[in-house]
Amino acid sequence: GLSQAHQAGIVHRDIKPANILVTQDGVAKILDFGLAKSDKAIVDTKTGSTLGTLQYKSPEQSRGEHVDQRSDLFSLGVILYEMVTGHLPFTGDYDAAIVYSIAHEEPEPLARYKSNVPEALQRIIDKALAKDVSLRYQHADEMLADLKRLNTDSRQPKTSRVILWIAAAALVVVGLVSYFLIDGKLVGQKLGLSQNGDSRWTNSIAVLPFRDFSRDKDQEYFCNGMTDAVISKLSGIENLKVISMTSVLRYRDSDKDLKTIGRELGVNTILEASFQREDDAIRLQAQLIKVADDDHIWSQTYNRKLESVFEIQDDISRAIVDAMRIQLFGEDTTAISRRYTENIEAFDSYTRGRQLWIKRDHKNLLKSIAHFERAIELDPYYALAYSGLADAWAIYRGSVGQISPAEALRKAREAAETAIEIDENLAEAHASLGKVYYFDASLKKAESEFQRSIELNPGYFWSHYWYSLLLERLARYPEGLKEEEIAFQINPMSIALVNSRARRKTLSLEWQEAEQLYLRLIEIESDVSWPYTGYSSLLVKMGKHDEAIRQAKLAVLIDVSSYNSLA
Repeated sequence: GLSQAHQAGIVHRDIKPANILVTQDGVAKILDFGLAKSDKAIVDTKTGSTLGTLQYKSPEQSRGEHVDQRSDLFSLGVILYEMVTGHLPFTGDYDAAIVYSIAHEEPEPLARYKSNVPEALQRIIDKALAKDVSLRYQHADEMLADLKRLNTDSRQPKTSRVILWIAAAALVVVGLVSYFLIDGKLVGQKLGLSQNGDSRWTNSIAVLPFRDFSRDKDQEYFCNGMTDAVISKLSGIENLKVISMTSVLRYRDSDKDLKTIGRELGVNTILEASFQREDDAIRLQAQLIKVADDDHIWSQTYNRKLESVFEIQDDISRAIVDAMRIQLFGEDTTAISRRYTENIEAFDSYTRGRQLWIKRDHKNLLKSIAHFERAIELDPYYALAYSGLADAWAIYRGSVGQISPAEALRKAREAAETAIEIDENLAEAHASLGKVYYFDASLKKAESEFQRSIELNPGYFWSHYWYSLLLERLARYPEGLKEEEIAFQINPMSIALVNSRARRKTLSLEWQEAEQLYLRLIEIESDVSWPYTGYSSLLVKMGKHDEAIRQAKLAVLIDVSSYNSLA
């Protein structure tokens, strides 16, 4: 298939598993020529705007340089490596680390993951993955000939012939031209294939913090509450990856373009909205944008009374569902119609409590508890507020305060159980109760609650994260890593999760991965000392003593600066 495309002067530029469909008849078809270019056209891309899916890019493509058919063959080499081993040859915890790996690191030998791999197959994949384009396969026909020659070798073990038959099948395509564009939409989208490279979700979205244009600038918490409410509604929909509130908050005042944000968060659509409140009237403008080409899929302006704020949340969520259903979206919209309160003041208090709870320090936890209690006072049947109160008390149990840890945990349990009594189908409440059981060492009960929470809302970050900690505590490490990876996909900017992954990578001697995670932590929390301290300790283990000293000095400077500001 690639041979035919290249002979026609077409470079695909986005060869990856999601763009290869194997039919029931065993025919492999190449999909999604949305990034394809004629070799007679200019195919250079400017730095910072490279196209394609990062893990499958060639070195020259990841650098934004000129690409030709040899770049497609590199991407195919990545796929063959992954098909044989079950692992990607170039990895990293964020984009810069992956780009570095592609440009400078050699992949592990196939034999590390698969026994009885012929040396000739290793040579074929090595040649396809050559970083120097002049040493790579120059034409698809050359690569196909080598694969066929190897596949017909009578001395080859049967298991390897099966592997190579699958690999060769990936090169076959029928009716290539029919798979360009259909009705102006990419074929991959028509078939409902994952556009973010993850088979767990068929589509993905980040709801950026609503921008506040009100005269009264004390509306930030209310805007955050609106954002969180829409995220909560969408996250309950199966097969849609929705980025957690704690991650999107990092982009509130960011000057990054949408493509960069989409790439960093691993999503293909972004919702932007602006909010303006004047007395009892509100004006809200929202637009849904496709990251790949900045295409505005949907936009709407709402001029309503303040009392209609919950109706607006429903309308925006339904509009997103309708707009994305045209392309990929599933049918489950049950979560969108749920409302947890009709009291605007209670909603405002709850959102303030949640934003303070995220900070997780003693002072802000006490403030969050006060806001949750105020929300409950305003609406005694506000199950989400009880869940928030449970989470706050559960975290507070580790603080130094007037209330003992045992008493704080008792309050957390009581609040979580009340939330479930009010709404037994509230995922957040089951996660809260699971957290209480976890702290109380009732691990079987904790697991049951976490599993129930995930069943009710597969996109709720805290369920997956807390469950991963429980599984690790139970020494069920593969299951724990799976839950951690899901949590990381939903909330890639979570301080707690990134720190946990960095420490685990350090302990397992995966120092390069740990280093990239510590660098991400420093990017997220550059004004506190502990990420620099952790990074410094890692650098000592890596033998990078000069850089370790520099990072330790930065930590000291930050601590001294903080002390002086307090003084």
